[in-house]
Formats: sequence, structure tokens, C-alpha cells
Amino acid sequence: MMCFWESSKSGKGTQEMTKRRKEYPRSPNNKVKELLRKEVNYGCPVPGCGLPFLTWHHFDPPWRERQHQDPAGIVALCPGHAAWADGGAYTKEQLQHFKRNPFVKDRLTAEWPWQPEKMMVSMGRMYFLGTKPIISFGGSPIISIGKRPTDCNSSRLISIGIHLRDPGGKTLLRVKDNMLDYPILAGSSLEFPPQARSFAVKHESGVCLNLAHDLLSLDDIEKELNSCSLFSIRTLEELRQSATNSDGLVSIMRVEGVLRSASVTIESTRDSCVTTLHFYNNERCVERPRLFLPGGSLSVTMSGEKHSILSFG
Repeated sequence: MMCFWESSKSGKGTQEMTKRRKEYPRSPNNKVKELLRKEVNYGCPVPGCGLPFLTWHHFDPPWRERQHQDPAGIVALCPGHAAWADGGAYTKEQLQHFKRNPFVKDRLTAEWPWQPEKMMVSMGRMYFLGTKPIISFGGSPIISIGKRPTDCNSSRLISIGIHLRDPGGKTLLRVKDNMLDYPILAGSSLEFPPQARSFAVKHESGVCLNLAHDLLSLDDIEKELNSCSLFSIRTLEELRQSATNSDGLVSIMRVEGVLRSASVTIESTRDSCVTTLHFYNNERCVERPRLFLPGGSLSVTMSGEKHSILSFG
């Protein structure tokens, strides 16, 4: 009761504090966030860390002393080291040193956090079940889903593979055996929020990849597929077998962005996927809703070519 009455008496001060919080949100704006991520080469700067899951620590001055968004007094840290910093583990001089001398130098490596028991993938209104390449250019997978055994028992977890390139074929990012390998390049940026539910990488060439990991009920997936006229009894059986985890939920990775090769551009959003064929007078094709069951695929080929120019599944 005492605390209640004290807070009531100081209502005006509480209102002023609420107003200041609205004026100065603790999370920086996107421009400042990108500056802070780039400053530490997209990994936690504390020696020996380098995790890409970054949050923001206000230290000069601390947030409790003055609410501000001055990037000179904020450092990007992983959640663990940010908690240590909040507890006073580092001095201002140490934190400034981390900003000037980040642990990550020319290459960021980290374990990929998404390792579900099973997974479904969506690109626009195309859905993929089972382990397979999701999309390939010239026979080389850009995104793929596989399985690997765990060390602790005989169960197997999903292994996500990514090989993102610019239109000239230069590697921008790789994920192999669930290990992220990201070379620090001019004109390239990476974002992996602390909860690791989403991921984004973009390059000055226009190539960008945005991934989101959701857990949905079978009813929610059924409604989504029904909206595309893709649901059937067989679909439900395949969902249970290929995408439903031991908690009864469907793990789905949503793929958005712009993928490019010399021959093809793919533009994917939550609701559509558009293919532009550069070798065929830049003809644009809106991919219709499809459900790729295990073993199913769709390819674009040219006569005399050894590999497909573009493959889904």
C-alpha cells in the first residue's frame, strides 16, 4: 500500500518520465543501429566472443543518468555481455576500447541458431516440405535444407545451408553444417536480433536475403494453405510427417529478398515470388502458389546447358 500511495503522490513526475521515455526510446533508430553494428563488424566486440546477436548498451552516459541516442556513447553487444555491462563489469574506457578494436576483424563465424527437428519453407506462396535444395542457380543451391545427427543421441536435426552470391558470383555469406561464415565486405551488412527469430543480409549489388523463423499450429498452416487452394488430406499427412515437431507445432522458415545471377533475378515477399529471366528479354513471371512435396521440383533449362538455370526444390 505504501508504494501505491507514494507513486500516486508523484503522478506528475511519473507522467513526465513516461513522456521522456516516449521521446527517447531506448532502442536506437535503424540508422544508428546499422552504424553500431558496422562499427563492431556485426559481432559482439568483447574479446573471444563475436556473436552476431546484438543489442544496445548505453554507457556514456548510462541510460539511467540521461536518455540519449548518441552512437558515441552506445556499444553493440551480445545479450550476455550487455547484461554484464549493465552490472558494471566494464568501465567506460573498456567499452570505448571494444568499439575501436572489435573482436571480429575480417570474417564473422558463429553457430546458426535454427536447428529444429523438422522444417517447412515458404517463398511467397510457394511451400517446400522435406529435405532438399529450396532454390538453385545453375545447379548450385542458394538455400537448402538437410539433416544431421546430433552428438547426444540418435535423433537428427535440420541443417540449413545458404550460399549467397552477388550477380558476379562472389560469395557474400555461407551457412554450412549450421555454421555461419560472413566475410566483412564493403557495401554489405548483416542483422541478427537477440532472439534470433529473424535474419537479414544485404549488399550494394541489390542482393538481399531476409529470413524469419516461425512456429505455427497445424490449424494456422491449414488456413494459410487453404487461402492458396493448396490444402488436402494428403497435405495434412505430409505436414505431420515432414514439418510437425514433437510439440505438435510446424516450424516454418520464410524466405524474402532479392537473389540474382547473371541469368535470373528472384524477388520474393511474404505474398509473392517473381522471376525475371534476363536471358529471355527480361521476361517476368509471377510464380503461382505451389506445394513442393518431398522429391518435387521445378526447373528452368536451356537446350544444350548441363545444369538448370533455375530450380525450385
